[in-house]
Amino acid sequence: ADTNVDVGGDWYDAFSVDGCPLVLVVGDVAGHGIDAASLMGRVRNGIRAYAVQDADPGALLKRADEMVRTLDPDSDSGPGDSGTG
Repeated sequence: ADTNVDVGGDWYDAFSVDGCPLVLVVGDVAGHGIDAASLMGRVRNGIRAYAVQDADPGALLKRADEMVRTLDPDSDSGPGDSGTG
């Protein structure tokens, strides 16, 4: 298998959940390759799951930030970068 696949971590998603007719998410995971694409998929699915519980944008942003810090401890996201710290 070719491990030099050039895939990125950019995505957008639009869906609805109870109480919120439209949830629109735009994201960019730094880097390219399988690791970035894998992280993007996990974050995208995590945001959808969190939105089912609470579609408030501030709550989603905070939980997504916590998730990225857990999934990618080497991320350069510092306190306050997402407006949550």
